[in-house]
Amino acid sequence: DPNNPKLVSLYNGYTGKGTGYVSVNDLGDGLYSIIVDVEGIGDDDYDVQVVYRGTPAEYDLSVPSNYTVADGDPIDLKSCVVELDNSNEERSMYTIYLSQKEGITTVEGMADADIVVTYPDDFINDDQTHGFSGTDVNALISVKYNGETYSQSNTGNAAAIALGGNARATVNANNANVDFTIFGSTKFGGNLKGHYEGNATRVTK
Repeated sequence: DPNNPKLVSLYNGYTGKGTGYVSVNDLGDGLYSIIVDVEGIGDDDYDVQVVYRGTPAEYDLSVPSNYTVADGDPIDLKSCVVELDNSNEERSMYTIYLSQKEGITTVEGMADADIVVTYPDDFINDDQTHGFSGTDVNALISVKYNGETYSQSNTGNAAAIALGGNARATVNANNANVDFTIFGSTKFGGNLKGHYEGNATRVTK
């Protein structure tokens, strides 16, 4: 029904009662042939037949490396330095510096970094987002922006400078993938939200 479109997803590992096939052929020079012949999908047992031949539009799923503050324009992040501190016998800590400047490869060069994320090795590389609130380990997470460090100690309470925040971090020898959020900052009247994925210089303190 073109007036009441419905999206039905069918993918490997969760086909429900659906049977049939999907064929995609690369004909070269950006030309594709796509044939769909599937029956019994969705709660209403839809049958779907599609034949397409042409050049489909590209859909970019990548997330840009940038951050936004409240309703401001996105600011691109172009450099990342990851500092590993092993001085504490109980756990190691990661400090992730992110800058809108290109080519920064030292901690000294990150003196005016846009964003600084501090993250315990308990959570590093687990591909999970961890909030400021929670355990003593969560309390080690912080996000620094514009001279203010946001963490469990100063968010989500009566004297809070923000409602809360979270972060996720994956790092290896040459790359970093980082998400960070501050909710409801009283300083800039909104959320700070950002993502970085790309080259990283890794150093040990």
